[in-house]
Amino acid sequence: MRYCCVIGCSNAKAKTDCRDKTFFKFPLKNSQLLQPWLKNIGRQGFRPFSSSVVCPDHLQENSYTTCQFTKRRLLKREAVPIIVSKTPKQIPKVGLTSAAADGNNMQPDGTKQ
Repeated sequence: MRYCCVIGCSNAKAKTDCRDKTFFKFPLKNSQLLQPWLKNIGRQGFRPFSSSVVCPDHLQENSYTTCQFTKRRLLKREAVPIIVSKTPKQIPKVGLTSAAADGNNMQPDGTKQ
């Protein structure tokens, strides 16, 4: 399954709400264009593979042309992902009751720890 490489983005090609989206590969053969792509995805030290992709949520509407035959979006040569302020989703703490999270540390029998 292909996931968007932008930090904090959870879009994946196989997700139901993403199936109609066109995911775009990194411009690996154009080093001048690749540098802004790498900077804007927000992942320090990331090196894309040939299968690495970015979803259309991170590209401006004027970054595309539309193929007249297939109606698919085609990325313009000079297009660069925009910086999107998405943050990784907060992972809930597992196994803590609200009392333990508050610092009360009550045991099931009602006594404090």
